[in-house]
Amino acid sequence: LLKNEDLKIEDYFHLLFALGKAQEDNEQYEESIAAYIKGNTLKSKQVPWDSRKFSKECDELIDFFTEDFLSNNINTGDLNTDPIFIVGLPRSGSTLLEQILSSHSLVEGTTELQNIIALSRKIANKKNSQSKSEYPSSLAKTEKEEFQKMGAAYIKNTLDQRVTDKPYFIDKMPNNFIHVGLIHLILPNAKIIDARRNPMDCCFSNYKQLFGSGQGFTYSFERIANYYKDYLRVMKHWENVLPGKIHLVNYESMISDTENEIKRLLKYCDLDFNECSTITEPQIINSPFFKIMSSGIKEDDDLVDILIFNKDKELTNNTIKIHYEDNLIELSYYDSLGVLNKIKISKIK
Repeated sequence: LLKNEDLKIEDYFHLLFALGKAQEDNEQYEESIAAYIKGNTLKSKQVPWDSRKFSKECDELIDFFTEDFLSNNINTGDLNTDPIFIVGLPRSGSTLLEQILSSHSLVEGTTELQNIIALSRKIANKKNSQSKSEYPSSLAKTEKEEFQKMGAAYIKNTLDQRVTDKPYFIDKMPNNFIHVGLIHLILPNAKIIDARRNPMDCCFSNYKQLFGSGQGFTYSFERIANYYKDYLRVMKHWENVLPGKIHLVNYESMISDTENEIKRLLKYCDLDFNECSTITEPQIINSPFFKIMSSGIKEDDDLVDILIFNKDKELTNNTIKIHYEDNLIELSYYDSLGVLNKIKISKIK
């Protein structure tokens, strides 16, 4: 099929991702990564992504949502306590968190709701792709009563996604992490959970995933690495200006210390730990392609250079050196603090 010259480009990259998965399952790792790389290269041309533009948007959000601005707009929104937002990156364990929470008798799972993103676009008021966005700057001139109306509208417009009478519901749109400031303005009592996973595991898992739509940041190593770094600094900003607002769940901690992590999660959500909220064997999201065998990659490392495997690089600051053996790759690199790190990655047998 891949040799069929009449094959549509959409069918071609679908086949490449499927081939990569099949070869991965069959332990044909070199062939598998080749298929993934080719599939992502083709898909990236169909789904454009501008990392610099996204970084600039993150800069604008960080500059706008200051501690002073947020303190001057305390409890301006709708005081409804129904929503529980799970934010972060795709493939970071958000589905596991949703399963845990929705197993509680008071919580309903929904889906990745588009409402907050739609609201941000409405505020942006862009006439075309070239016009300047008014988000978030126009919020400075927004009457406080409008924030309450926005929050009430969110609650009303999400009712069609709720099929039970449970008092709480989950919105697990991961991209909402950049809109935490907006969520806090319009729904100050909403719970916000940051689902976070090891950078290499999360980024590589996204790279292998062919999404139904959007998520253009996943279709190259450089894109996903830059996106992850922007995610980290945006979340760090929210932690600084909204201390205690967001509950961080590290996927690895949830797997290794499940019961205690669930108790912490439920306590944050003001939910009792009952028999409905216990998962004894959580579903581990594991990549059968690579497994980190020694010290893991830390969040402050230069992830772009780690993910762009260039074996010709010299070992200098912000670059890596890669040593190949039959069944092992050893990465040597300096992190942002100038500390030399060595990571051994082996193929899973």
